[in-house]
Amino acid sequence: MYYLKNTHLKNFCGYKDISLSFSHNGKYNPISVFFGPNGEGKSTLLHAIRLISNPYQFFGRENDMFFRKLVFNEDYDPVIDGYMESKHKLSLRAEYYDSNGEKYNSILDHKGLVESSLSRYNSDQDGWSMYCDTDHPINMNKFQLYSKNKNIFLSLARSVYGLEVSLEKKIESSWIDRTTKEIVEFYQDFIINKKEVRVHFRRMSDGEKKIATLLRFLCDEVTFNPSNIVAIDNIDMHIYFKRHSILIDKLVELFPDKQFIITTHSETMINHVKKSFGKHCVYDLENIKH
Repeated sequence: MYYLKNTHLKNFCGYKDISLSFSHNGKYNPISVFFGPNGEGKSTLLHAIRLISNPYQFFGRENDMFFRKLVFNEDYDPVIDGYMESKHKLSLRAEYYDSNGEKYNSILDHKGLVESSLSRYNSDQDGWSMYCDTDHPINMNKFQLYSKNKNIFLSLARSVYGLEVSLEKKIESSWIDRTTKEIVEFYQDFIINKKEVRVHFRRMSDGEKKIATLLRFLCDEVTFNPSNIVAIDNIDMHIYFKRHSILIDKLVELFPDKQFIITTHSETMINHVKKSFGKHCVYDLENIKH
């Protein structure tokens, strides 16, 4: 499994030339936080990490039309920028290392894959980074949790909601666990207990659903996806600000082998990460870019 050591973006979307390190004193950052005003490029960086960590999707063909819309341009016009070849040449580079300290690299340019020493094993999924798309309406439409993740999910949920919670409606699937040879089971309902009121997932507010979806996604995807690099956009959205630091601490505690790279607008979260993990774990994009 790989951890991201550093990345270099040249002429990628709004970034002309930027290098970022995700390690300190020879060890990967357990949490890296991008912050800045809207439009500063937080989500763009997550997108770049997703692309460079799944390089083999661009193998064997020129992808210049795909990348043309991603090349830096002084004048962005959605009508023409996808069809005009820019005078700038795009380049994405990243260095990785595994748990044994062995180094790997990955390079993309304006046409696609240049070279990569990453394994192809996980290229049929999301590559070697996992993106938690918890804002998508489809992902928030229903609740489904792998039954083996019950305890870790409930531990996270109790901390973030600050309430007693429970899981119900366990069903059997058509899947067979390759390791245990047992039938895989899922929970299909999540309940928040507010004093004497039980609120089921389908009756929760959008904010409550967002949190449940994020936690479910983390628990299940971390189980089924071998990637160590986990990218989460707008992690604090809908979460009460007093719970932001609790969420970060629980993620690092419950998933100690994962490298979280997140975006936020939360000053509470930024200050907590600085204090608990170090200034090298926060990235003020407004100052870095200029």
